[in-house]
Amino acid sequence: MKATIVSLTLLFSTISIPLSACSSSFSLPIPKPAIDYNEQGATKYQHGDAQGAIKDYDRAIALDPQDALIYYNRGVAKFELGDKRGAILDFDRSISLNPQDAETYSNRGAVKLTIGDKKGAIADLNKGAQLFRQQGQTADYNKTIELIRQAK
Repeated sequence: MKATIVSLTLLFSTISIPLSACSSSFSLPIPKPAIDYNEQGATKYQHGDAQGAIKDYDRAIALDPQDALIYYNRGVAKFELGDKRGAILDFDRSISLNPQDAETYSNRGAVKLTIGDKKGAIADLNKGAQLFRQQGQTADYNKTIELIRQAK
């Protein structure tokens, strides 16, 4: 008998902040760069304010529409609020900007499972697993493989 997925959350729901955002150097926030809005959004998300986080990610994207990380973070926040289609669109954009991001493929696959797109989900999860394996991320690879098994 196949395992039933009762409740599905994203495999990797941690909001990411670029390492450069953790720098101790001081810079004037006028104009506020995209990285600052991304960091502010991540803080809001971590404190349970996904809606506020999305607003900050929107501002960051307006300043830097080529940053895959911001789209990824906004996708996670949208999923948290139940906007699955919006999350997929953000993960799509993130992948188009950074096609080697295993985490984004895996999360997009997890979201696709929740909307009944099993074929699309398995394709994304397989791609995520392949990239995790290539990048030596064994624990994440195993987590993704387990979700593929459950989905089949």
